[in-house]
Order: sequence, then C-alpha cells, then structure tokens
Amino acid sequence: MDNWTLLKRWWARTEAVEQAHFRACIKMRTWHYCLGGTLVVITTLESVLQNLVEADTKALIIALGIVAPILAALVTFLDFSKRSQQHHDAAARFSALKRSLQIEAANFDEMEKEQLVQTLNTIKKDWDKLTLESPALYKRKWSEIGDMDKSVEEVLKEHKHEKETLEAA
Repeated sequence: MDNWTLLKRWWARTEAVEQAHFRACIKMRTWHYCLGGTLVVITTLESVLQNLVEADTKALIIALGIVAPILAALVTFLDFSKRSQQHHDAAARFSALKRSLQIEAANFDEMEKEQLVQTLNTIKKDWDKLTLESPALYKRKWSEIGDMDKSVEEVLKEHKHEKETLEAA
C-alpha cells in the first residue's frame, strides 16, 4: 500500500472512530439522564405517598421502595456519566488526530518521502497510545459507522471539495 492510500485510510478510520465515540458519549449520557431522572421521580413519589399513609398505597410504596435502591445501584455502578465523558474525551482526541492527518494530506505533494514516513510513524505511535487509553468500542458501534471503504471515498470527495474551495479563494 502506498503512503497516499495509507494516509487516506487512516483519515477515514480516525473519522469513523471519532464518530463512534461521539455516538457512545451521547448514548451513555442519555442513559445517565434517564436512570437518574427516573430515580429522582420514584424517590419523590415514594416520599409523597408515605405521607398519605392510606391502605391502598402501601403496595405501591413497597414497590417504589424496592425499585429506588435498584435504580440507585445502577446509576452508581454503571457510571454512565463517567463513561460518557471518557467517550467524549476519546472522540476529541481522535478528532485532533484526524486534523493532523488532514494537514499531512494537504501537504502530501510537497513532502519528501522520508519526512512523510517519519510523520506517519509519529502519528501511528500517537494513535496506538490513544487506542489504549480510550474506552472500548464494541462491534455494534462499528456497524453504526458503516462500510470503511465507503468512508474512504467520502473522505476523498470532501478533501477534493475542500482543496477546490481553497484554490478558488
């Protein structure tokens, strides 16, 4: 594989990983708000019903008393807020890596082969480190991204459009 093809594939892949992490961030944040909000409603409702102390509300109070700690445990142990932040941070770092690749693509024709290889090796080391530090993306996240070859073609079209826009200016 030549350096230009490698650069294009890395660019498309960093964009795909960035989008997957942003989607995971949104999903985790949504779960955090849904579980946390439900917990607040249930505990508030339980408190209100305990003050009414009617015989027909006893079963509901007991049910709410069981559900509330279960939800509290889920909110605590699943820690969707922290996981959302980790995915957000990973997406931001992959976005920065993508911008580095975009700069390399913009300067590709002017770079000497040795300089390009050295730069790609540096980017690879940064990418490897970032992958180890980032939360895992599971197979279903990748299926949301779609076909990588299609992403490569989209990246090329965007790059061509950006280059034409800059040349026209």
